[in-house]
Amino acid sequence: MNLRLRFAVSFILIALVSIAAVVIFARVSTAREINTYMFRGGMAGVNGVVSTLEKYYQTHGSWNGVSGQLAAAAENTSHMTGMSGRDGQGIMQQDLLLADENSVILYDSRGSRAGASLTAAEKTGAIVLRGTKQQAVGYLYIAGGMPFQPGADRELVDRLDKAALNAGLIAGGFSLLIAGVLGYLILRPVRRLTDAANRIASGDLAERVPVTGNDELAVLGKAFNTMAQSLETAQTNRKAMTADIAHELRTPLAIQRAILEAITDGVYPLDLQQIQLVAQQNQSLTRLVEDLRTLALADAGELRLELTPVDLKALFNRLVKEFEPAAAEREIRLRISTTDEPAGWLVRADSFRLGQVINNLLSNAIRYSPSGGEVTGQLSRAGGRIILSVSDSGSGIPVGEEENIFERFFRGDASRSRNDGGSGLGLAIARQLARAHGGDLTAENRPDGGACFILSLPAD
Repeated sequence: MNLRLRFAVSFILIALVSIAAVVIFARVSTAREINTYMFRGGMAGVNGVVSTLEKYYQTHGSWNGVSGQLAAAAENTSHMTGMSGRDGQGIMQQDLLLADENSVILYDSRGSRAGASLTAAEKTGAIVLRGTKQQAVGYLYIAGGMPFQPGADRELVDRLDKAALNAGLIAGGFSLLIAGVLGYLILRPVRRLTDAANRIASGDLAERVPVTGNDELAVLGKAFNTMAQSLETAQTNRKAMTADIAHELRTPLAIQRAILEAITDGVYPLDLQQIQLVAQQNQSLTRLVEDLRTLALADAGELRLELTPVDLKALFNRLVKEFEPAAAEREIRLRISTTDEPAGWLVRADSFRLGQVINNLLSNAIRYSPSGGEVTGQLSRAGGRIILSVSDSGSGIPVGEEENIFERFFRGDASRSRNDGGSGLGLAIARQLARAHGGDLTAENRPDGGACFILSLPAD
């Protein structure tokens, strides 16, 4: 059963149940009201007298002293309702007979038949008065008798039932029509989503669905478009990364092949210098493969970290000393500043992996700082986190590329050579490692020039 048919059946069932409930309750209520009107004095305007008499008997347990009560009740009802008998006169001018359960007349409004018995015809046309257990405790007869015989209400109720059934059928037809229209309107966005999903499954990742309104289907449409955009972006990135990896692998392989072919052809001698050139290219390949492996493990959540308490200040100072010769060669000054921190600079981290992150930040800072420039490292605390920032005095990050520089193989300056700029994976790996430690790595431009990379880690 398709969804549209389910909607139609659901609407019809709801309509039928509602109509059936209304018909049943209306039938019960209508039958009761008709019975009261036809056989409980409603048509003659004495239904109030009937209620008063029944309450009297239920209270006193007998009809003793009821004559005065009946006369007062009849007079009061006549004045309140203003109804009249068939002769056009008021209730008090009608002949009311009250008899007990044995049909003995206890009260006659004309005073002529008290003590006598009701005739069979009068008893048949009289209103039966009920006690607390609904047993017959007396009869109230109106002169001239009731215009209806017992069972006469059945035909009227049957007519009302038929009218209710016809109304139900008409309402059911309208419900079916409304169900069809609503089903079409509600399911149209779902069909669009289904068609778009099928086109995406066939490879058209540029497919999107139109979204209008703010209801649940609109939210679903927006989520679908976001998913499609993510898939398209992932496919674009995958293609770009595949091309970048191929390029990164092709360069050292081509150099190795050229050297080996030259040695084979006798162009280059087989000496230590040529072997060292091949070894350098092999190291580049090994480093690239290891970087890709690290990223793959981080993406899969399988990067194993040996977490121990690490003094971030001590680790940073040690790594800075290792970079001092490279900085001195380019006349770049390394400067470290920290704030006073009684709690220390302990973080829970894998010292080797955390060293990779800091190495990458220092290496990039020295690479992009001009000769005679300065690289600054600063440690501080913010809340429960320790912040390590590394700033250079270079040209800074291209505007709008502060996040893109963490993409794999991203290069803000396309003219940079691979040998000078590395593989383009360092910052991507550094951010993944920072996040694996529960921290993050971000970048921004300094107001006075140069880039600043900020590593935040939870304090131990």
